[in-house]
Order: sequence, then structure tokens, then C-alpha cells
Amino acid sequence: MRNLLMLSLVVPILATLSFNAAYAELSEKHVQVALRSIKFITPKIGSGASVAVVYADGDAASKATAESIAAFINSGKAVRKIKLNAKAVSSSGDLSGTRITLFTDGAMAQVDSVSAAAKSNNSIGVASDTACTQSGKCVLSIQTKPKVQIFLNAAAAGETGVSFSNAFMMLVKKH
Repeated sequence: MRNLLMLSLVVPILATLSFNAAYAELSEKHVQVALRSIKFITPKIGSGASVAVVYADGDAASKATAESIAAFINSGKAVRKIKLNAKAVSSSGDLSGTRITLFTDGAMAQVDSVSAAAKSNNSIGVASDTACTQSGKCVLSIQTKPKVQIFLNAAAAGETGVSFSNAFMMLVKKH
């Protein structure tokens, strides 16, 4: 009986831990990994490229996350030697000219429409949710816990007109 009680307490904790390991809110670490990955893209994404950090319309927390991530990118701390221009963009906003689209947790509810807009502008979609890559709506998804893993959807990359180097392809998990 005691073992059953312990098991009933441990299982929900383990379920929560495994969920959090698979998916977490977009963070500075996710962004660093994603933006370092762009060094392996052909054609090259150079300095001055535009990055949209997408948040859910009307969601103050999602907007705050997007603004924080955009400020982090603009500080130059996210990736060295490439100066990117990041801005927070609502999920119904304009993605024209954007080369990289980062999805906050809040924006995942609108991933279908935002992904379509990103692809039509040849913008590379990136999320922390691997389901985005599995479904072909994102090119990259990044996990940072328990270890850093990069997931790539090569078909989605092709739809945005980019490819990745062979060296990079050996480092990622493909969907």
C-alpha cells in the first residue's frame, strides 16, 4: 500500500518533468542555439537580416517575452559577428522582409497562419516546440533540457529556399 501511495505521488512529477524536457517557453538559450545554426545555412544570412519574434495578439505575457527576446538579439549577445535586427511582431502582423521567425509559446496557437506567412516570405520558422518541426510548420525546433538538441525539417527548409551544410545535418535530428 505504501509503495502504491509513493507511486501515485511520483508519477505526476515525472510526467511533468518529461513534458517540460520536451517543450519549454522560448528562452535566450533557445535563441542562441537557433541563431548559431544560421551560420550553416545556404544562402548565407548576413548582418542586417530581420528577425521577427512572434507573440499572440492580446497576450501581454507573450508580448513581453517577444520584446525581451528581441532586445536580447539586438544586444548582440545572441550571436557574434552577425548583427541582426529583431522586433516583436503580433501573430497577425506583417512578416515582409523577415528572414527568421521565432515563435513564442503564446504564438503557437496561431502557428498555421504565421507559418504560412513566414514561408511565403522565405522566412525560417523556429520554435521550442518540436511538434512545430514535426508538422512541417517550422524549419528548426530547439530543446535545451536535459541537453541541447536541434530538430530540422528539411522539407520546410526547402520551402523557404534554404539548405544546411552536411556538417550541420550530422548534428541534428531530422523530422
